Amino acid sequence: MKILKLKEKTSLGAVLVIRKSKSQKLIAVNPICTHLRCIVDWEAEENIFLCPCHASEFTTEGKVQNEPATKLLSTYKTKIEKNTVMVTRT
Repeated sequence: MKILKLKEKTSLGAVLVIRKSKSQKLIAVNPICTHLRCIVDWEAEENIFLCPCHASEFTTEGKVQNEPATKLLSTYKTKIEKNTVMVTRT
């Protein structure tokens, strides 16, 4: 997967968009860790979002895979329209 864009200020809040290279599927999440609000990193080799502050791990669906975070990351619907990535609430 490849990071396409991190935007910290949008009408939805912070949004991180990644792309699964083989399927072209886009994944968009709010990258703010639900534990202490650090910005998560995308770990492509492990296929997870990882919080650099306390090692909380999240799946590509935003689900908590490793605590201390207990709440999932918000996820968004994505589509490409005229070479622009569009992100909306699910």
